[in-house]
Amino acid sequence: MDRRQFLVVSLASAALTACGGGGGSDSSGGSSSSASDIWSDLDNQLAGTVLRPGNSQYDNFRPVFNTRFDSIKPAAVVRCSNAQDVQKALAFAQTNKLPLVPRCGGHGYAGYSTSEGGIVLELGQMNAISVGEGTAVVGAGAKLVDVYDQLTAKGVAIPAGSCLSVGIAGLTQGGGIGIVDRAYGLTCDNLLSADVILADGRMVTCDANNHADLFWALRGGGGGNFGVVTSFTFKTHTTSDITTLEAYFDFNDFVAVMTAWQAWPETLPNHIWAQVIPGWDSRSAAPSVYVRAFCIGSQAEMDIYWQQFLLAAKVTPLFKTQSTNSYRDTMLGGCAVNPSACYVAGYDPAGRAQRNAFAASSDFFHEPIDEAGLLVMKQAIADSFAQGNYGMMIMDLMRGAIDDIAADETAFIHRGALFSIEYYTYFAAGTSNATVDKAQTWVNNFRQIMKPWSSGGAYVNYIDPLISDWSQAYYGANYPRLQQVKATYDPTGFFRIPQGVKAS
Repeated sequence: MDRRQFLVVSLASAALTACGGGGGSDSSGGSSSSASDIWSDLDNQLAGTVLRPGNSQYDNFRPVFNTRFDSIKPAAVVRCSNAQDVQKALAFAQTNKLPLVPRCGGHGYAGYSTSEGGIVLELGQMNAISVGEGTAVVGAGAKLVDVYDQLTAKGVAIPAGSCLSVGIAGLTQGGGIGIVDRAYGLTCDNLLSADVILADGRMVTCDANNHADLFWALRGGGGGNFGVVTSFTFKTHTTSDITTLEAYFDFNDFVAVMTAWQAWPETLPNHIWAQVIPGWDSRSAAPSVYVRAFCIGSQAEMDIYWQQFLLAAKVTPLFKTQSTNSYRDTMLGGCAVNPSACYVAGYDPAGRAQRNAFAASSDFFHEPIDEAGLLVMKQAIADSFAQGNYGMMIMDLMRGAIDDIAADETAFIHRGALFSIEYYTYFAAGTSNATVDKAQTWVNNFRQIMKPWSSGGAYVNYIDPLISDWSQAYYGANYPRLQQVKATYDPTGFFRIPQGVKAS
């Protein structure tokens, strides 16, 4: 089940899966015997494996999650088993003048974790997790399903996302939005330290006191910019049961629901988080409005705030459901019994999650959208539906503990936002690139439509190649400092992606 398919069914009963490249010079990836010898030499140096075209596993590990980028063919996928493998692969890439991109989950929205003719540094085997007193050490290759599974077994967790096959590395470095972030902060806010291998091969451990500028940049500055993180140490939180409430409303009630939802945080405690998701597809007579909320607590407590919401909206849901489940069952959903089923098929023998094609963009809103803006948004949804451009807007409440940290205290700039929006659509695997590229244009156009009301910001974990002012949108006033960090830790710009931080 795809993440956005999940969004229209109960979190407690469904699997949470799915979503969120360096430039390529031609490589030593030819078929000559000398080239083969070079790659064989690298393979012999590694505890892991070099997968080249023709290897039976190459096509399993070559693609990223988004089938939109299936035509890209790296010279090699290097499956690293340890930090030394990473160092050797980096040295090899530089000696042979090959681009290299690290990959954990492969969910990058713009396909930046693959590289035509370059090296994909695949970290999936570096997924060890250990739990200590109030902390957890997580290998950079771990997926969220691993994190939730192994941490909840110890009665603890870290705030993270709802897409179980997403990698911890990209999620953390971009920020990390999820259903308990109003209570505990973003994923990156709970990062205590990270082990990083730099472009020159050095390994450094960064935290608040050591390489503090790099530590600052890794918390919201985006993956693939400063080095290869091999391990993260997080602060953990004791788990509690979570009450989940879901309700559907008629699209005619959109303005009323949105008005009440935007005002809800004025009275909502930090341990309650909520979404509103207008969705529209070919199976529906009209768009729908889906609201769901999560309370770290009882149904009785959730009911109090839900009644306040309904009273403010002055509308009645078409139907609703409510349940209380363990933290583990809430986060793992249908994969609680068999977590390995949430791995992506092909990447792992047990994986059942299917890849697809998708397109997305994003916005942040620091103030409630007024009635005029909501009517514009509603009309934009109706127009998209009428034109057969099917998709959804996933709106996540923010504030709470997220705002306990200043906008310049980490690289994540979007403190103070009331909510974020992901404009999103997806297609079956194998859908033509022309169709998905067209969709990228219309989802990006929602940013233009809502520009009078938005902050202009965008979420780097929903990276959108059509955002022209991307450095301002993703990083705002933090971008110059990120450039300084880039100049210090990657002065030659070895780690290079199209919308990547450039050295000052």
